[in-house]
Amino acid sequence: MRPDWDRPGRVQARERIIDLFTRRLGYRHESALGINPTADQLRDHLRAFCSSAERREDDLVVVYVSGHGEVLDGGGKHALMMSDTDPADLSHTSLPTADLVRLVRGSRFRRLLLILDTCCSGHGANEGVTTALAGLGTQWAPGTAGAELVIMSSAQPDQQAVAGVFPYLLRQAVNSVVTTGNSPDPLSVSAAVQHMNDHPGRAAYHHIGLTLLGPTGEAPGFLTVPRHGERDAGQGPGRPISQWSPHDLEVHPAGITPSVEAGSGKHRLSGYVPRDHDRVLSDLVRSAGQGHSSMAVLVGSSSTGKTRACWEAVQPLSEKGWRLWHPFDPTRAAAALEELHWVGPRTVVWLNETQHYLGDPRSGEEIAAALHTLLVDPGRGPVLVLGTLWPEYARQYAALPEPGTPDPHSRTRALLAGRTLTVPDTFDTAALAAARGLAEAGDGLLTDALTRTSASGRLAQDLAGAPALLRCYEHGTPAARAVLEAAMDSRRLGHGPLLPYGLLAEGAEGCLTDEDWDALADDWLEAAMAYLTAPVTGAQGALVRRRPRGRGLPAAAADGLPRYRLADYLEQHGRRTRQDEPVSAALWQALLVHGDETGFLALGEAAQNRGLFRIAAQFYARADGGAENLARLLEDCGRYEEARPW
Repeated sequence: MRPDWDRPGRVQARERIIDLFTRRLGYRHESALGINPTADQLRDHLRAFCSSAERREDDLVVVYVSGHGEVLDGGGKHALMMSDTDPADLSHTSLPTADLVRLVRGSRFRRLLLILDTCCSGHGANEGVTTALAGLGTQWAPGTAGAELVIMSSAQPDQQAVAGVFPYLLRQAVNSVVTTGNSPDPLSVSAAVQHMNDHPGRAAYHHIGLTLLGPTGEAPGFLTVPRHGERDAGQGPGRPISQWSPHDLEVHPAGITPSVEAGSGKHRLSGYVPRDHDRVLSDLVRSAGQGHSSMAVLVGSSSTGKTRACWEAVQPLSEKGWRLWHPFDPTRAAAALEELHWVGPRTVVWLNETQHYLGDPRSGEEIAAALHTLLVDPGRGPVLVLGTLWPEYARQYAALPEPGTPDPHSRTRALLAGRTLTVPDTFDTAALAAARGLAEAGDGLLTDALTRTSASGRLAQDLAGAPALLRCYEHGTPAARAVLEAAMDSRRLGHGPLLPYGLLAEGAEGCLTDEDWDALADDWLEAAMAYLTAPVTGAQGALVRRRPRGRGLPAAAADGLPRYRLADYLEQHGRRTRQDEPVSAALWQALLVHGDETGFLALGEAAQNRGLFRIAAQFYARADGGAENLARLLEDCGRYEEARPW
């Protein structure tokens, strides 16, 4: 499709359909066409696929077409605008939509689901069925056993289609308990389309069409019911709250009790002092226990006690047998998107560092919509959704866009409205007095922390090691500071929270002066990493080591080397103090070579915002979902021919 005919979000729509059918429904993705094929490329590829000896009669084949569609003047035929279509000669250079059905003539398979996600696609669906009846002989003729042609269209014959709506509605339908019911049989396509058209978020003009051609009047099992066994067992994601430890849920430890086993120890928590936000949380938990779904996101600076407050709040639900689900594998956003639809009643959804869910550039808005659906569906409650945010993220999501500009956080803004609680940076007089009472009763951790914080009131930060972490950075060797600055800059540019060893090693070089570089010892990196990973004042170190294992690891973790997480307090400190610092060429290169590709879209945007177009293009070319950004970047630079393949 020509770039000037592109619909914003088309590339992401395609990726979400691929994800739905491959990860959720068990299909294999076959196409190597890319984003913008010519008419001949599409014809040749589809013809080769249909005639391949690998095709079998019982194959289920799904063809998804997204792009710009028009009803041509003169003949009134529906056509697809391809990358080589000439606007001055649409009749001869566009691709007739009915050709998609003609191309399967003589194919070995007998069951085809054709999805047309274009404007006026209902017109093309009607023509496809007419073509099937007129040109394919007995292959899909009425009464032919086992043969089915099903066409789903995202718009009626005279309607426009908004990119991304169809994949969202289809995912909702596939995941809905209403449509999947309690049967292990495949989901009815007709039921799925009905659910899509009944969805409250569908615009009135965006009606999904369904055309069936076959002997039974119902489509074969194109939509298998996912995770049926787990749903039948009544066990959604998560496990009983009693089986979680606060450390597993990312509560900052206040200290470590040494163990006789070298290198190990039990993470300790101080006594807890409730504050005003805790009382509001307690009311929400009480309401959830009485059957009412609710959500709260605690907003406050790093190390102010947000996650600990959530942990303390859910303890009464543990006594009532509630479950807790903390989505994080393979990534937080991916886990949430995949599993949210299976959350059952009496479940706490734990979204610590909520920006990794709602702020995800690809899935954040879809996660927000799924959370809203979960909260308002009485058949799935009660549930309690808890999250934490730094103030800068809360402001970003609440901000209204300028008129005429995209609104990337519209669903997130609506979800968070009225559902945030502020956590203050300091303990007030009453809270400090309560802490002293616990200290006098024998709480050694509070006793120690109060010796340093009685005047400032920054008790939570001290317990989380914030002052010691800051000293670790400010008093560290030049090498240690350089490693931390590479980590801070990587995070503020958009890299994910787990930082590869190679990224820190090579990125640190760009943060060292020539004099400091020449003065380094041979083991400078090993010494710096040992210093930065050592616990400070009983808390975890400035960098926390994470050795990758398990499923779904990013490519950057394939070498088995450990990755490191920067302490929250230092990450926020870096965002505040280094926001205007230039980024070294060495760090950009290290991010390209060693960075986690799941963050390449955000890194490309960071480079583009700094005028580094060549670097941005490299990130976009390798990013999942970066093709559209790359094409627009090339167009902005006047390089239209290079933009066309993307």
